[in-house]
Amino acid sequence: ADIIGLYLNPPKNAFVVGVGEKTCIQAISRKRLFMKKGYSEIYDHQYKRNGTIDLFAAFRVNDGKVIGAVEKKHTSIEFLKFIKIVYKKWGRNKKRKLHIVIDNFSTHDVDEVQGWLKKHKNVIFHFTPTHASWLNQIELWFSILQRQLIKRGNFKSIKDLDKKIMKFIEKYNQKAKPFAWCYGEPLKI
Repeated sequence: ADIIGLYLNPPKNAFVVGVGEKTCIQAISRKRLFMKKGYSEIYDHQYKRNGTIDLFAAFRVNDGKVIGAVEKKHTSIEFLKFIKIVYKKWGRNKKRKLHIVIDNFSTHDVDEVQGWLKKHKNVIFHFTPTHASWLNQIELWFSILQRQLIKRGNFKSIKDLDKKIMKFIEKYNQKAKPFAWCYGEPLKI
């Protein structure tokens, strides 16, 4: 109810931001096959794995803008580093509250993060219930990233993957719009 309330009736003079991690994104080089008439692009089942990266991203609910940072791992150190980036971009105005929707990942509740939160009173964490990270709108955006870039992408290295993800975010933000999130009755099948 807390998170749904933030989406449907956000507090006055506040930013609501969904923050999450997409871990172990593989930089895969795929072998393309020659196209055949009547078929979309075809890839061979063989590929070369060139390493993995972790993406931290934040989705600003009111306008759909995204910021991201790529890291080699996803510990509390990288999480706090990213939260500081989000704060610098969207939370510096002390008169405005920054509401951050996050999941219950263990890196979010360590002493360093809690100490930082105590110093930044205008930042409020809202944790999704266990097994309900789908409530976080960043997860919708991760799905878009997966379908439009990662699923069929070809990445020569983790540096290439990093560069393409950041370029994707830049292009996405040019046409960004908020998600029309609503809560309704489940579908009857």
